[in-house]
Amino acid sequence: MELKPGLSALVTGGASGIGKALSLALGAKGIFVTVVDLSEEKGKEVASLVQKENAKFHTSLGFPSALFVKCDVTDAGRQKST
Repeated sequence: MELKPGLSALVTGGASGIGKALSLALGAKGIFVTVVDLSEEKGKEVASLVQKENAKFHTSLGFPSALFVKCDVTDAGRQKST
């Protein structure tokens, strides 16, 4: 699959480690990223960094190019309510 600016990705565990690295790498390619994690502070920080990377590709969006969603993906009940 070719990664092109404007595609979307959802990254679980996106606030740290491999998930953070993946989120930032996707952002550097102009991909819209939804960062999903339990850590709200770190997740929002990563989403902000992704948005800065995305600004190089998307200069005049009327919406954010990166979002953070707090969710425990190991808990099926929490996934349904998010």
